[in-house]
Amino acid sequence: MFFTLTEIERQVQSRPDKVALITAGQSVTYTQLWHWTDEVAKQLAQRNPDRSKPVAYFGSNGVGLIAAFIATQKLGLAFFPINLKYPKPVIDDVCTRADVSLVITDHDPAPEKCQFPVWTMPSVPVVPFGSSWLEIQMFPEDRVSLLQCSSGSTGKPKIIPYTRNMEAAYTQIHFDEYRLTSSDIVVHTGNFWMESILATLSAGATVTCIDTSIEGMGQIIDRLADDKATVLLGYLALFKLFENAGRQLPDLRLVGLSGEAVSHHEVTIFNKLTQKGSVLLNAYAAMEATWLTSYRYCNGEPFSALTMPAGPAVAPHHLSLVADSGDLVASGEIGEITVTSPLLPDGYVNGGSEENAKYAVNQLGVRTYSTGDLGYFDSSGDLHYMGRKDDQV
Repeated sequence: MFFTLTEIERQVQSRPDKVALITAGQSVTYTQLWHWTDEVAKQLAQRNPDRSKPVAYFGSNGVGLIAAFIATQKLGLAFFPINLKYPKPVIDDVCTRADVSLVITDHDPAPEKCQFPVWTMPSVPVVPFGSSWLEIQMFPEDRVSLLQCSSGSTGKPKIIPYTRNMEAAYTQIHFDEYRLTSSDIVVHTGNFWMESILATLSAGATVTCIDTSIEGMGQIIDRLADDKATVLLGYLALFKLFENAGRQLPDLRLVGLSGEAVSHHEVTIFNKLTQKGSVLLNAYAAMEATWLTSYRYCNGEPFSALTMPAGPAVAPHHLSLVADSGDLVASGEIGEITVTSPLLPDGYVNGGSEENAKYAVNQLGVRTYSTGDLGYFDSSGDLHYMGRKDDQV
């Protein structure tokens, strides 16, 4: 994380007037973003939250989220974004289990769903001429920098901790896999994908924030075209809606999808939406490990399969497929996807023994995680995702 903040600060110095963030009716330059996050960090420090406890965020999933996250990282705090759609009992439960000291929001008035102290963060400040920045501090790599909730499909979201080392490594993976440059305009579609945001800003590129919960498909298409978006990161259910877009998005050089198996139908949508040479990047991911595999398909290449592979494992991850007996399955056979990686947490925050049983340590002392997902390896060594082992969505 130290490296990531330093890289973003370097972009602030070299591209002070470039637009860093775009949202409906608002843009924020790199200089404005850096001073804004400084101001949030200063006021947050004055409130003297317990540095050993996380700070939750309960607000809009756009520029406010990004500013609050970077501000907490400047202070070495753990950041815990919470879905606004959660009912109050769930919010109270996850905040209690995470032992948060404060809830930040960009809403005024503050949301009423939370029983914890709520602070409304300042809006983008007017940058005074010649003002200085907070000094970037070095914090221990094993300190937790981010907490994320699982989907909560079982009724009780699990809380996943990411250390500063894990967060920096995953940011680097996003940077490399998207092959980001300063000319990119990357779409943030209203999910808590903090690593893609950090990677975009580290590249000196622009994040355009689109809230898919309130913007219709027509508005989303218009925003992508008007902002000249080059990278679209999304989930399959959202991408399927582009079938009726009715036009191309010629600036779109890469579409990144994860979460479900990509079918021939989605490839057809992609080929109609983009120009030849554009890349469809299919990834297998888990909240517990963020990014695990990559497979690239270029518009214009032949594609006749029913589904697209998820690709080989991305370093430093190793994937294996395990049968119910605990034995490894042969190539072409279906098994549970198990991750071996130094970028795994020890377990869920205040998770029970049954939940944390998914985590283990192998004979070499490296952590493993049993995903509950099913898949098989083809003859090329590419993973094919086959759905859940249980009934979880």
